[in-house]
Amino acid sequence: MKKHLLPLALLFSGISPAQALDVGDISSFMNSDSSTLSKTIQNSTDSGRLINIRLERLSSPLDDGQVIAMDKPDELLLTPASLLLPAQASEVIRFFYKGPADEKERYYRIVWFDQALSDAQRDNANRSAVATASARIGTILVVAPRQANYRFQYANGSLTNTGNATLRILAYGPLPESRQW
Repeated sequence: MKKHLLPLALLFSGISPAQALDVGDISSFMNSDSSTLSKTIQNSTDSGRLINIRLERLSSPLDDGQVIAMDKPDELLLTPASLLLPAQASEVIRFFYKGPADEKERYYRIVWFDQALSDAQRDNANRSAVATASARIGTILVVAPRQANYRFQYANGSLTNTGNATLRILAYGPLPESRQW
């Protein structure tokens, strides 16, 4: 009986499901024939949010990827970098690649800082502490090489990327009996 009390207490306490900033896909891809990318973000909360966005270049999009210096300060630009997003609103963030046009794939972490706005009194006579929710969300932007070479090899049921750009492969149909889990 006691194990059912906590879920019931939470249910009747009025706590609603988590609402937050929706930044879309975790991984975004800028194709080799494009120098711009747009991402739509949404505020699903009932209060305004302060959103600050920062970019970091990564050595790899994997867990062991390290933050590295950009080739030049304006290699990847975005607009807006900071915004006030009203409740239940959305905004389009645009990214502009101005880096080298070479055969190298580049990876960036987009860091989204999301903080609730407060209606706290700001005058000296009547100050109060206000606790607000905030979040740091990291997503990945992959910029395909400007001189992309899409190649792969398929042998013995295995697909290997032998080019210089990330491949997105979609497979349809049933798995062979030997590949069933």
